[in-house]
Amino acid sequence: QASLGGVSSVVRALRLLDTAGRPHDLSDESDPDAMRAARMGLGMCGVLTRVTLPVVPQFHMRRRRWRVDDAAGFLAEQLPGLKAAHDRFHYYVHPATGSAWPMYWEDATAEESAAEGRPCRTALEQLEDAAAPYAPEFGPDGLPLIMRWDNCSDVSFRSLTHAVDMEKQPLWNGELYVALDDGAEAAATLEILRRFRLVAEQRTGAGGGVNPDVWMHVRYVGGDTSSLLNPCYGGAVCAAFELALVAPTMDAPLPPWEEWEAYFSAMQDVLLALGGRPHHAKYHSVTQPPAPAFGLPVGEFYAQC
Repeated sequence: QASLGGVSSVVRALRLLDTAGRPHDLSDESDPDAMRAARMGLGMCGVLTRVTLPVVPQFHMRRRRWRVDDAAGFLAEQLPGLKAAHDRFHYYVHPATGSAWPMYWEDATAEESAAEGRPCRTALEQLEDAAAPYAPEFGPDGLPLIMRWDNCSDVSFRSLTHAVDMEKQPLWNGELYVALDDGAEAAATLEILRRFRLVAEQRTGAGGGVNPDVWMHVRYVGGDTSSLLNPCYGGAVCAAFELALVAPTMDAPLPPWEEWEAYFSAMQDVLLALGGRPHHAKYHSVTQPPAPAFGLPVGEFYAQC
């Protein structure tokens, strides 16, 4: 989220064994230079045997998600206020329909959570609900599994299930970070959507639309921007543009690489021209990998876990 950096930035202390087997207990207070080196070393300074992280008592959160039919109107009228009001705000754009899906978490008290009485469920639970006898209450709403959020209030570990949900559905996924003001972010998003329409026309002809399984996710990264581990290094807050080409069901094969390549190239061209930086742990190249190592069916996913 905008106020936090990477995991390394919240590490309070480390125990590191050097190549002679000597232990070194490091912290920002005892040896700030060595601590920064160990953070940046990514395991190259020695073997980490202990990491101290900040731990707080369990707390409650409220999560909200809704649809805005006009993505352009959302970008112009609602986006700046939502970014300013909610540190944990992000949104999806569905290029095929031109809709936007704002989402956020916010702090709540246990009393507020109990009064609301809407426990949080995982995306998988929501998917199962859609086929249950009470499907009219929890039926499909146009979002694929990886984006299924119900509006709820619950303890934080129940509210923060989104990343785990994403691991259960096959998808091509790539991301770039770019520092833009609100107007430039809106303009970049609209330009990407325009290029997606051109990709669709080139692939399917003038009458074809953007693949409905293409989704673009925009979230925000800030925090320790003095660290080289932070993609916003040297800036303030970055918008992380993440593109997904999603398999239509949990046990479907990955969509064609060529289609992913066409859409991701269109997004990448816009963001690189604006100074965007790739997420190196995700695909950030249009060169096809030799063997995709994800997109497992659900059973195989759990077996791997």
